[in-house]
Amino acid sequence: MADLDNILIFVKVAQYESISRAARALGMPISTVSRRLSVLEAQLGVALLRRTTRRVSLTAPADQSSYRVPASFNLSAMASDSDGSISKVEFYQGSSLLRTLTQPPYSVAISQSAPGVYSYSAKATDNSGLAAQSSSIRATPTLIATSAMLKVGQWARSCQCHWMKSMT
Repeated sequence: MADLDNILIFVKVAQYESISRAARALGMPISTVSRRLSVLEAQLGVALLRRTTRRVSLTAPADQSSYRVPASFNLSAMASDSDGSISKVEFYQGSSLLRTLTQPPYSVAISQSAPGVYSYSAKATDNSGLAAQSSSIRATPTLIATSAMLKVGQWARSCQCHWMKSMT
């Protein structure tokens, strides 16, 4: 049987169209309202609400972008919260935190000197401490042979051959 207090909380959330506004009206912490709704949903066996009001997405670079080493590009994100404000956006390379920004525009300069495939993501946290994670994108700094590099390589091979011939 569903707890009537939890049903009342759900009614307030539906009335205010926001967990945080309902929490303020009820004089409860947002985390308590959210947890009580989760309990009610488990008791009823149905999802009553789509909870996330936070949105974050990487806007640059495009997924699977390639750059010539040394690579320099901007990692940019858009973040919003429909029932509050964004307090910070964190940028990650893999699981390593690169930088935290507290004001838009949310953009970080990236420099990569080593070739490879790098994964980037962003995490936005709102004024209530609740967070949303972006999808990951991949950027690939690569070595691109220039004509000068090819000439140096040819010269090195010819020198090695002459050196090896003199050894015999």
